[in-house]
Amino acid sequence: MIYRTYVPLNDLIEKKALTAPAPPTIIENGFWGPGLLSEVLCNRFLYYRTQQLLLTSFPWSLFSEVNLSNFMKLLSSSLLTLVFAATAPAASVVNWVTTNGDAAYSGTSAATNSPITTDADGDAIVGSFPVVTLTVGQVLVLNGSVNITGNTGNLSGNQFRWGLFDAPGTPATGVGSGYAGVWAAAPTVAATANTVIANGSTSNPFSGSASTIIGSASDAGGNSAQFGTDFDFTLSITRVDGTQISVSAQFTDNADVLVDWAPANAPASPASFTYDSVGILLGGATNATQASFSNVTATTVPEPASAVMALLGSLALIRRRR
Repeated sequence: MIYRTYVPLNDLIEKKALTAPAPPTIIENGFWGPGLLSEVLCNRFLYYRTQQLLLTSFPWSLFSEVNLSNFMKLLSSSLLTLVFAATAPAASVVNWVTTNGDAAYSGTSAATNSPITTDADGDAIVGSFPVVTLTVGQVLVLNGSVNITGNTGNLSGNQFRWGLFDAPGTPATGVGSGYAGVWAAAPTVAATANTVIANGSTSNPFSGSASTIIGSASDAGGNSAQFGTDFDFTLSITRVDGTQISVSAQFTDNADVLVDWAPANAPASPASFTYDSVGILLGGATNATQASFSNVTATTVPEPASAVMALLGSLALIRRRR
C-alpha cells in the first residue's frame, strides 16, 4: 500500500504523519514513467523508503564529516534536478486534421491540444508533435482525455482507438495512408480489445487489415465506457533494442472502468523508431456527434542508465564537498 502526503519543498526532512492510502499509480508498474515527477514530489512513502535504505545500506563512513540532514537535503535537491533535467517537457499535440471521414472542429480547437470535433461517427483525426526518434531504453508516452457525446449507454467496443504514428510528411485532410505506428482500442463490457502495430499500408491509420496484435486486455469487472463520461487514455512505447519496442496502454474513467494493457514486445513500427503524430479513431458504430479532447500530449522519458549516471555524479559531488 502506498501512502501519500505532499512534501513541502522547503522542509524535505521534517517527518509528518502519513495520511490516507493513495490510489495505485504508474509507479507501481516501474519507477520510470510519466508519473515519476509527481511521485517524487508527493509520495511520502517513496521518500521515507529512500531515507530508510540510505540509513541502513549506505556506506556512511565515507561521509562521516557530512551532516545527515544536509546530505539528505542535498540528495533530494539532486534527485529533483535530475528528474527535471532528464524528462523532456510534455509536448502538446496540435494542428489536428481529419484524415478519414468528415469531422470538423469547434472554433479554433484544431490548433490546440484540446480539439473538439463536430462529428464522432466514422472519423479518424491526426495531430502533430515535434519529431521523436527513440534511442534504446527511451520511452514515448501519449496522454489525453476524451468525452464523447451525442449518444447514450455503452461505448461500442473497438470504436475508440488512439495511437502514436510516424506520419507520411505533414498530416493532411483526407490522406490516411502511410501511417506506421502503434495503437490501442477501448473494449466494451467484459470483451477484450487489443494493442497493435500498424504498417501504414492502407488508407486508414487504424485499419485492422494493416495491423498485427501485440496484447489484449479487458476491464476486470466487466464495466464499459459510457457516452458522456470523461476518460483518460495513455499509450507508451519503449525502444528495447535495435529491432523491438515494448508497448503498454491504459484506458480509465478513474472510477469504474480500468483497462490496463501490460507491456508486450513487438517488432518496431516504424523501423526507424521515429514518431511525430497522434491518431484518434471515432468509429462508425459510435453514432455520436461530438468528441471533446483535453490536454493531449506526448512526453519523452530518458532511459534509466543516464539518470543513474547523473545520480552517481551527484554523489561524487557530495564527496568532494567534504
